[in-house]
Amino acid sequence: GGVDLLCEKLSALIKKLTKRRNAPNALIVNLTDDFEHMAGGLSFSAADKYLSLLYDEFADGLSYLAPETAVMMLEPARCDERAKNWSWQLGQDIQALLEGHKLEGSLIGHFREWPELCSHLADWPVVFMDSFRGSTYPLAPRTLLNLTAKQLPSYGGSLSTAAGDILHYLKEDYRLVVFAGDMRKAEILRDYLEDQGVTPVIDEALAQLGERGVCVVSVGGLSSGMEYPGMKLAVLTEGQFASRFQQGKVRKKGDGSRQRIQSFTDLSKGDLVVHNTHGIGRFLGVERLQVDGGFKDYVKIGYAGTDVLYVPATQLDAVSKYIGAGGEDSPVKLSRLGGTDWARAKSRAKKAVQDLAAGLIQLYAERARRPGYAF
Repeated sequence: GGVDLLCEKLSALIKKLTKRRNAPNALIVNLTDDFEHMAGGLSFSAADKYLSLLYDEFADGLSYLAPETAVMMLEPARCDERAKNWSWQLGQDIQALLEGHKLEGSLIGHFREWPELCSHLADWPVVFMDSFRGSTYPLAPRTLLNLTAKQLPSYGGSLSTAAGDILHYLKEDYRLVVFAGDMRKAEILRDYLEDQGVTPVIDEALAQLGERGVCVVSVGGLSSGMEYPGMKLAVLTEGQFASRFQQGKVRKKGDGSRQRIQSFTDLSKGDLVVHNTHGIGRFLGVERLQVDGGFKDYVKIGYAGTDVLYVPATQLDAVSKYIGAGGEDSPVKLSRLGGTDWARAKSRAKKAVQDLAAGLIQLYAERARRPGYAF
C-alpha cells in the first residue's frame, strides 16, 4: 500500500543521507523518527512534507477535471489574496522545517503557485464571477457580461414580512419562486400565503419557472434569497425565515437586527452614508454573510479606492445618511479606511462648534451687562 511504499522510499532517502558527509545528523535523526512512526502505524506532524516521495508526478485539482468541465471562480480578487496568503504561510512553514532539520531540501516544491495554477485554467472554459468589475483577472476575459442581482436579507423569522414582499413582487409582475425544505413545509407555506391573499402553485420538482405574476412554491434550499431586476425574477428561501417557520410560529415583530436593517430601505445603491468612526462612504447594499457558523446581516459600505466596510446589523446606529451642505449633487470626497482625514474633519467641526458656543456666550454676557437688558 501507500504506507509501505512511503516507508521504502523514506528508508532509501535516510540511507543516502547517511552516506553524505555534510548531511546534518539532526536531519537523519528526525527522518528516522518519522520512519519509525510510519512503520508502526502512528501519526506525526507535517506528514505532507513527504508527498513528493509518494507521488512521482505532481497533480492538483485541475488534473482531475474533464475536458468539457466549466470552471467558475467566485470573486477572483479574494481568491488571489487568499492564495498569496497561503503561499506565504507555506513558505514560512517550509523555512521552519528546514531550520529545524525536519525536512530534506530535495522534497521541497510539491505544490503549484497561484499564477502557474491560473495559467493552466486556460485549458477549460472559465467564468469569473464578481460583485463589481475588477481591473485585473487571472486570465484575460474574452467577454464581459453584466447581471444585476440583489441578495435579499433575512426576514428575522417574520412570515408576515415575507408575505408582504411576495405581494409586492407579484404586483410588479415578477416571476417568483419560494423554496421550502420539504413537501410538508411547502404545503404549510402555501396555506399561510393563501390566508395572506396570495394564490401560490406547488411544483415540487420546479420543472420550469412560472408565468409572470405567479408565485411557485417548490422544494429546495439556498443560503439566501435573490432578486434579479433585469429578468423580473425573485427567489425566496425558507432559510430567510427558518427558525420560526420550522416551529410553525409566525413572529409578529422582527428582531432588533432586522428592524435596523429595514431602516436602510429608503437608500439606493450608491447613496452617500456616514459612519461615525470611518467617515463618508457609499451604500453598496445589504449582504448576508456566514460568521461563526451562522448567517448575519451586514450593510456594505464602499470607501475611497477599493476599501470596503461591512457593518453588523447590531451597529447600524453608527451609520446615517449623508446630507451635505451643497446638496446631493455636490462633489464629495470619500474617506479612506484607516486614514486620518475623517478624524481631523471631526476635530475641526468640534472646535468650530466650541468656538461658536464660546462666541455666543461672550455675546450674551456682554449684552447682559447693558442697563435694562434681559434674556
